Amino acid sequence: MWALKVAKEDAQREIVRLKSEGIFDRSRKVVRQGDHVIVPVLKKVPGSVEADLPPVNRLKSLKEEFGIGSYDVVGDIAIVFIPREKWDERFEIGAHLMKIHRGLRAVYAESGATSGEFRVKPLELVAGEGSETVHRENGIKLRLDVTRVYFSPRQVSERMKLVNYFKGAERVAVFFAGVGPIPIYLSKFAGVKEIYAVEKNPAACEYMRMNVNDNRCENVHVMCGDVRDLWKEIPPCDAVIMPLPRGSLGFLEEALGVLKEGGTAVIYVASKEEELESRLEKITRFFKVMEVRREKEIGPREYRFVVHCRK
Repeated sequence: MWALKVAKEDAQREIVRLKSEGIFDRSRKVVRQGDHVIVPVLKKVPGSVEADLPPVNRLKSLKEEFGIGSYDVVGDIAIVFIPREKWDERFEIGAHLMKIHRGLRAVYAESGATSGEFRVKPLELVAGEGSETVHRENGIKLRLDVTRVYFSPRQVSERMKLVNYFKGAERVAVFFAGVGPIPIYLSKFAGVKEIYAVEKNPAACEYMRMNVNDNRCENVHVMCGDVRDLWKEIPPCDAVIMPLPRGSLGFLEEALGVLKEGGTAVIYVASKEEELESRLEKITRFFKVMEVRREKEIGPREYRFVVHCRK
């Protein structure tokens, strides 16, 4: 193998250069030798010498070790989907994730499909301890308990799209607001003057109150209860956001009642491609559809669609 022998004071700069040129050998260790440092490289280059450097003891990724490609990290808690055929290895998978991510406090495995009144995924603790955490993204912090509320770190880009769409709006209602990520984004980044956030899950509502307070969003009004019971208490809004793909279509009448004439509704819809037209027909009974955008796959051949409408 090949390496460069460089003065100790020049080592960091040289390593940065070699990485930028794609010839730094990450599989071997950098070794100190007196006043010099031996830096591994992938091929013979001017000034290189032959050297026998020890290998880096790299942990295998979850995919390399168990064939599992994705998981979410919420604060200091990881949530991993484990296929049925790997379920008996769940504790080993949890322990391996704790080794990969030294900052993790706990690992949970999804133990079933999302269900129940509050659409919370059943989780089983497979490593570490604790279920409450603080998740940070884009300078905001969100307190939550992963076993009691729904929250997805993967939707951060969708939250920013809503920010760009509603910049400077006067008043926005958010149905099914969860622990408050969308209302807080609208308050902090979009400059919306007044936001009404409705959530039925008492645990999520409790955390949303904390998060609104922690992020100093005085213009977010937290409303705990069913949208059907509370929508008449919301003053006329410029926009309504409905981020519940498998439930939003049951609340179109309430959204219509909250909106000003000419106002915008953003409706998240779960659908297979061949069933989308029938979903849109339900929406067109109340609104004029302006745009339909297909997002990520959320089930076998089922996608999350974002539908922008006008009253």
